[in-house]
Amino acid sequence: MRYFIQLLAALAVTVGILPGCEKVIDLDLRESDRRIVIESQINTEDLLYVKVSRVNNYDESNTFPAVSGALVILTDDAGNSLALEEAFPGYYFADNFAAVPGRTYTLTVNVEGETYTSKSTLPLPVNIDSLSIRKELFFVDTDLVTLCHFVDPAEVANFYRYVYSVNSVKGNDYVLDTDELFNGQAVSSRLFSFGIEPDIGDTISIELWGFDRASHDYFLTLETAIDGASGQQAAPANPISRFTNGAMGYFCAYTISRASIVVEE
Repeated sequence: MRYFIQLLAALAVTVGILPGCEKVIDLDLRESDRRIVIESQINTEDLLYVKVSRVNNYDESNTFPAVSGALVILTDDAGNSLALEEAFPGYYFADNFAAVPGRTYTLTVNVEGETYTSKSTLPLPVNIDSLSIRKELFFVDTDLVTLCHFVDPAEVANFYRYVYSVNSVKGNDYVLDTDELFNGQAVSSRLFSFGIEPDIGDTISIELWGFDRASHDYFLTLETAIDGASGQQAAPANPISRFTNGAMGYFCAYTISRASIVVEE
């Protein structure tokens, strides 16, 4: 369980999924364990960023110092190559970039004489058709449930994430899905308020992300790690890494579809 607390905080803050918890976990950390952490997302809109940092020693602050001076290159299987520029310490960006569905991207980060790589394949997009809302009784309480309607493609395995927000405030829960039980079917996924209670007149928004199996598996282990740290599971463990050469972190290419609905009486 080395690096667990610092790594989990760094990654979860970046992807916006860390719920509050005060559970204390004793870890066996050494000064030599200050490994590189790389976090990166690309999508079909205009987002391309890479964050490079380092896990602190266990007796140092929980700030994850930025790593400057890295050489960051993004390539794809069509032969294209793009070098990212460091906008401020540890953060590398490219302007006006949109990933192309169906392509496989390779991120290469060279820092302090070491090279780290990761691949991610961007699937074809799956679009939300519509949203609807209904009330459901849970024990003695009534809760609003949002239904996300879309059609899952039959040709390939699909992996999803739902991002729920009310009036642009995103919920903490991290909801993953696969089409194992509904491949090629019309889907109406039931999504709950995730700690943000909507009221009459509020706007509920859903983002539907689509990514490859490797990204799904990474986020699934991250979700499991968070549950462990919050006491929902017995033994937290480090999330799997998507990078070679001992670096921690993830590189995820994803499609994104959005829809909104207003809560009415």
